[in-house]
Amino acid sequence: MRLTAISDPLIGLAFCVLSSILSSEFCRHFVTKNRLYAAPLFSLHALIPMCLNDKTEAAVCCVLSSTLVTWWGTARVIALLSGHGPLASANTQRSLGLFWMSYFLPINLKRGSNQELVQLGGTERYQKGFTLVGRFMYKLLGLLLLLYSLDKCETLEHLSHACSKGTLIGDVCWSFVVLLTASGLMDFPAGLVCLLGMDVEEHFASPLLSSSLRDFWGHRWNMTAARLLRHGCFNPLKKLNLSNSVAAVFTFAVSGVFHEAILWYGSRSKQGCLRGYWLLFFLLQALAAKVELIVEKRFRLHNSWLIRLWAVIFLLTSTRMFFLPPAYSTGLPSLATSALLSGPRYLGLLV
Repeated sequence: MRLTAISDPLIGLAFCVLSSILSSEFCRHFVTKNRLYAAPLFSLHALIPMCLNDKTEAAVCCVLSSTLVTWWGTARVIALLSGHGPLASANTQRSLGLFWMSYFLPINLKRGSNQELVQLGGTERYQKGFTLVGRFMYKLLGLLLLLYSLDKCETLEHLSHACSKGTLIGDVCWSFVVLLTASGLMDFPAGLVCLLGMDVEEHFASPLLSSSLRDFWGHRWNMTAARLLRHGCFNPLKKLNLSNSVAAVFTFAVSGVFHEAILWYGSRSKQGCLRGYWLLFFLLQALAAKVELIVEKRFRLHNSWLIRLWAVIFLLTSTRMFFLPPAYSTGLPSLATSALLSGPRYLGLLV
């Protein structure tokens, strides 16, 4: 009997959550006691996104599972095997809920110097929790309005060319879609965790206000992934007496490889979508950050508006040249738009 990949996005989302719970329980009961069990767990991480159909709206869930399980889950288990990371804590291993949150959710639980979880008081937890949930709600609303506007523009002849994929306006809009999706995806679980009384690390810190490329990638953009890469790649390379520059290039390369894997999972049935553009994009970020540091020191341009302008121009140009085209070619933006707008349309909120 031939198994059929999941095509419904809601069923796909439920599958992602259920498979993550089963994977985390396998890790908690077996991998924490015997490292040999890590091999079948890594195989499971690689197979989970394959159960989702990349030709339908479920491709969104395919990208989600390949990010949270195949990439971040694998990185966290590797850290566990070396005795580091959130999964290595004895308190975390005793609790199914804590272990699953540390294993699957796109956030980092805040820990003190003794690796104990930082608890939030009554007033503070509600204030921070509802603030994060509120942030998620307005980002979700902004995302839906932006996607709806882009979708409508494609049907209007006088706007379709100006706002289509590949134009400056279209690419800027889709860059904001990426920002709202990534940051909103982390705001919601972070808010729920805070309401439960546990504090979380900052995951996005106003990336639009970055003072440089190094500030953008190191301190503002997707700090959950940045921490994983820092602890799992950059710091171990530094222990091998490699320079900061070499370690940074390797770390960006690892990030690029994982992004290429995500792109492959989300478009594996399509031909010619995987060309190494995302890997090249991240390698260019590493090289540009090094050039930026040299120029900044040579001409004493620290916190200069010239460096800020350079960062904006380089990020926008490299994103338009190397990051967005592969995504466009897979059809993922159209599938994501259809999946995210299906709920409001079903409720009659959109026409």
